[in-house]
Amino acid sequence: MARARRGDTLSVTIDDLAYGGEGVGRADGYVVFVPGGVPGDTVRVRLTQAPARFGRGAIESIDRPSPDRVPAPCPYFGRCGGCRLQHLRYEAQLALKTKQVTDCLQRLGGIGAFEMRPILPAPEIYGYRNKMEFTVARADAGERVVPKGRRLDPAGADEGPVVGLHEADRYDAVLDIERCLLQSDRMNALLDEARRFIAERRLTVYDQESGEGLLRFLMLREGKGTGEAMVNMVTSAPSVSELEPLVGRAQARVPETSSVVLNVNPKKASVAVGVEEHLLGGRDHIRESLGGLTFQVSAGSFFQTNTAQAERLFGLVLDAAALTGEETVLDLYAGTGAISLLLARRCRRVFGIEVGPGAVGEGVRKGGGNGGNHW
Repeated sequence: MARARRGDTLSVTIDDLAYGGEGVGRADGYVVFVPGGVPGDTVRVRLTQAPARFGRGAIESIDRPSPDRVPAPCPYFGRCGGCRLQHLRYEAQLALKTKQVTDCLQRLGGIGAFEMRPILPAPEIYGYRNKMEFTVARADAGERVVPKGRRLDPAGADEGPVVGLHEADRYDAVLDIERCLLQSDRMNALLDEARRFIAERRLTVYDQESGEGLLRFLMLREGKGTGEAMVNMVTSAPSVSELEPLVGRAQARVPETSSVVLNVNPKKASVAVGVEEHLLGGRDHIRESLGGLTFQVSAGSFFQTNTAQAERLFGLVLDAAALTGEETVLDLYAGTGAISLLLARRCRRVFGIEVGPGAVGEGVRKGGGNGGNHW
């Protein structure tokens, strides 16, 4: 074909997905990356970039959809940076991930032939996350995408700051997320209540450049096995009195709210991690049940975000270790010790090795030093 130029329209057949979820296709041998393309699609694409080796384009029409293409259930899909494959049938997603792992090991890692065991599909592909972080942004720094059938709140709750997730490939734009399909109805109710509280109280929003303003992030956690929920407001200053009323609001909306905390991050770094924590209401942690054990999960601690799949993963570790009860086990990069605690029931002793002070503290609190378990 003639030299491709930006603005050209091409017919492209998608035959693969790149890392990150973009479709990869060819037009007369010219490689084109197509956001939203699914293997098996034939699409009309307008080139937005056209260097010599490959181009990138936006779909103008889908002339022949792939049999693996499905309607994305989320109204924010395509704009939100959180999900990239909702438009791909789940079984096809698993096949894609199998292919990518194989490619990494063989092409990049130089490993020869090996046995690739089947992926264990998740029992639930939506509503499974036990932790979500939402960015709080000024209304002029974000955008509201109103889901079909929703009306703006006449009381004015929709006029406050944006509370949501970053747009795909954008650090400076935040979508106001009314409801995220990756978290439960309980967590979505807390998201809604926190947004209303912020708007009604007219709380200020942190500005990255000036360093002024209060609110930075809203983090929600949930114990899938216990039902307990946590609200964690990340702010630039310890404004406890301004945020204490959120406790009653959250507990009235979701009675299972067991922890409401405030974490202070006064630094420029845009992370939902505080240098100090203030307990606003309830406990400083929630409890999670996994593998017959109960774990304490604080705002800053690491825990696998998919509890059901973590339980299956840890079960595979236990089976593969084939412990007899006489071993001393080293759990390297132990984190907060979930695997260590599960292994401790089947061996003589476990040493969890971890460099992060916070994780070590969590591990000790969860059971380190008891029953032959050490950090």
